[in-house]
Amino acid sequence: MAPTLKANPFGWLGPSISLYVDEDPFLGETGKSGKNQRLPRKALLRASGGVECEVKNPLGLAAFLTALRALFRAKQAPGLTKWENRDYNGQTYVKVSTATPDEESGKWAVYYAVTPKDTDGDIE
Repeated sequence: MAPTLKANPFGWLGPSISLYVDEDPFLGETGKSGKNQRLPRKALLRASGGVECEVKNPLGLAAFLTALRALFRAKQAPGLTKWENRDYNGQTYVKVSTATPDEESGKWAVYYAVTPKDTDGDIE
């Protein structure tokens, strides 16, 4: 985004990243067929899962998320996404979704929450 700024946009990441994919009946059947099949795009958009990233620099994460949100609001992608702050049992999270779904990709959403760790290392 700023090539003259010698900063690493992912410098906030800690030493571990975990990826989770939820079970899906369609994806399970495709895998059992034994055939090398190409998954339809709609199947991939329907899949759900999660990513957990350890954060070593919370201010760096805040700057990264702010820049990402600004990028989607700028001229590069105006009106493409809708960002909403939400709350569940006192935990704030953000929902990023398509502002106007289309036939090919439909309506999708990404949710994220930044959660602190307590002194025991467990997520509160």
